[in-house]
Amino acid sequence: MLQKQLAKHIGDHPMPEYLKDFIKDVDKTYSAYEKEREHVKDLEKINRDLDQFAYVVSHDLKAPLRAMSSLVTWIQEDSGAFVTEESKENLQMIGGRIQRMENLIQGILAYSKAGKSKWEKVQTNVREVLHEIIDSSNVPKHFTIKNKVTVSDLMTDKIKLSQVFANLISNAIKYNDKDAGEIEIGSNEYDDWCQFYVMDNGPGIEKVYHEKIFMIFQTLAARDEIESTGIGLAIVKKIVEDQQGKIWIESQVGAGSRFVFTWPLSKASTTHQVL
Repeated sequence: MLQKQLAKHIGDHPMPEYLKDFIKDVDKTYSAYEKEREHVKDLEKINRDLDQFAYVVSHDLKAPLRAMSSLVTWIQEDSGAFVTEESKENLQMIGGRIQRMENLIQGILAYSKAGKSKWEKVQTNVREVLHEIIDSSNVPKHFTIKNKVTVSDLMTDKIKLSQVFANLISNAIKYNDKDAGEIEIGSNEYDDWCQFYVMDNGPGIEKVYHEKIFMIFQTLAARDEIESTGIGLAIVKKIVEDQQGKIWIESQVGAGSRFVFTWPLSKASTTHQVL
């Protein structure tokens, strides 16, 4: 393309070989750029289509689920004392399955949106964020939570960071099998990154499942034992990686779990607070 344009200007004059090679390189680079731009356009269209699909599926599935839930409630109210204990249990089971489906739909929508919204950096006091999450997590009385985070103020997306912590803390509570549950949240700083961790004294996870748990719809406990959509950790992974961070688990059966993730360290203040 560039070679043809130059040929019009230089006429019959011979073109130096080095210039020919340079022009070829420029043309190749431009061609690669054009292909990349087309790929970006295609990906943008696919993302728009997926968002629309997720919205339509959610809307179309929620309506019949709400109708089913109302129908179960009406049957329970109208039947009263005439319903056997077995029938009551079956109706409760149906209601539970409906609620699980609604949670799953909400989880799918949350997963499809994770990482797509624009990051809005604000001055965020990490310790205060954790206190707010813990206060709103309905922590059972037999749990002790230690906040050992030493990072105070960061310029970051408060909502996204809160999502990550809320999911990890919720999981640490939900899957703990001890009479005295223990959770510790801490941090370490490395150059431009901060490494956070959420550690518990729960049952632990076999190494073979350390990667699987971050995949969507994956859950190790039976859903009849512990209600879970298997989407929470997949959302966490997506948010962290969108920040160019990493998340992993350090755990073994019977020794609890330690979820670790890295986050950009953009300071809003140099003040540090230690518990």
